Amino acid sequence: MSENKYTTNNNPTLAAVSNADGETPVYLLADITTGRLLTDTTITSSVGSNAVAFVTTVTTAGVRVQLASNVLSNGIIIQAPSTNTGIIYVGDATVSATVYGAELQPGQSTSFAGSNTNLIYVDTSVSASKVSVLGN
Repeated sequence: MSENKYTTNNNPTLAAVSNADGETPVYLLADITTGRLLTDTTITSSVGSNAVAFVTTVTTAGVRVQLASNVLSNGIIIQAPSTNTGIIYVGDATVSATVYGAELQPGQSTSFAGSNTNLIYVDTSVSASKVSVLGN
């Protein structure tokens, strides 16, 4: 989408993944003038220069993974892609299937305010599950 379809204060409020591969982040934005929902596969400059988007694989169920380090201004959205077959557990360094801040079924997401993505850890009930991360 071209830049002129966005207002200057648009920011993504919901992250999704492409149905083509179940991993590629798709950003959903609302146009405040028309109320229309817009989609884009690239982060526009209105999001800011410190925008981050990545996918992490939790290789082994029961073994928590720390997200990569990225400085944040506003926080992050974490989504369990719809292609996952297990549950994603989101939390701090003690996250597990019994100790977590959020439990995500395939397709669900949650958001956190924070200063760095490396403050978040994820675990899964099924090996090779993925999490999609969008932040700024």
